[in-house]
Amino acid sequence: MQEGLTLPTVSDHRRALHSYVTKRGLAAQWSQDWSELAVDVPGLTATFSFDRYGRVQRIDGSIGAAP
Repeated sequence: MQEGLTLPTVSDHRRALHSYVTKRGLAAQWSQDWSELAVDVPGLTATFSFDRYGRVQRIDGSIGAAP
């Protein structure tokens, strides 16, 4: 995924990441202002934050199922 986002042919990181996630059958939820994408897989939650240009700025994750 990281390599794919750095390709010069990828101009929209938000769209590329959302497409990658949903085509693999994973749950994805955008924040209200489209600045973050939360991705849930069994045992893992990751939140991708985007800068004002739509590039991935930060990735936060947590491991483990909710009680």
